[in-house]
Amino acid sequence: MLAAGMLEMPWRRFVVFDLAAAIIWALYGTAIGYFGGTAFENQPLLAVTVALGLALAAGVAMELGRRLVTRVRGEAARA
Repeated sequence: MLAAGMLEMPWRRFVVFDLAAAIIWALYGTAIGYFGGTAFENQPLLAVTVALGLALAAGVAMELGRRLVTRVRGEAARA
C-alpha cells in the first residue's frame, strides 16, 4: 500500500491488483493448511519440524542469493 501511494498508483488499478493478491493469498494459504493438515494429521511435531526446516532453508537461500547479487554488482562496478 505504501509503495502504491508513494508512486501515485491510480486507486482503481490498486484495487484490482490488491483483490488479485488477496485471492491468491487466500487460495495458497488454504491449500497449505489443507494439504499440510492431511499429511501431518497425527504427527504435529513432525509438521512443526518440517515447517521450521523449510523456513530456515528459504531464509538461507535468500541470504545466499542476496550475497551473490551483491558480489556480482560489486565486480561489475569495479570493471
